[in-house]
Amino acid sequence: MTTKPNRAQLSAVFHRIAATQEGFASAMSKASGVFCSQQSINNWLKRENVPATWVPFIVKAGDGKIAAHEIRPDIFPAPE
Repeated sequence: MTTKPNRAQLSAVFHRIAATQEGFASAMSKASGVFCSQQSINNWLKRENVPATWVPFIVKAGDGKIAAHEIRPDIFPAPE
């Protein structure tokens, strides 16, 4: 069984995106075309759960530096 990343692991993924851009919420909004608030992101971290619908946008915002399985390994298995 694959476990989801904890808060610290998710935060590290988000910071990798934010460090290369103007901020994670801004990068997410640009990648998705939909406003993504800092409050939503904080809720994801607090609950240690990113909604699966946002995973492709996080991958896109990460510009190839983030893999879907890093965020939701329960849904997106790591390549073998």
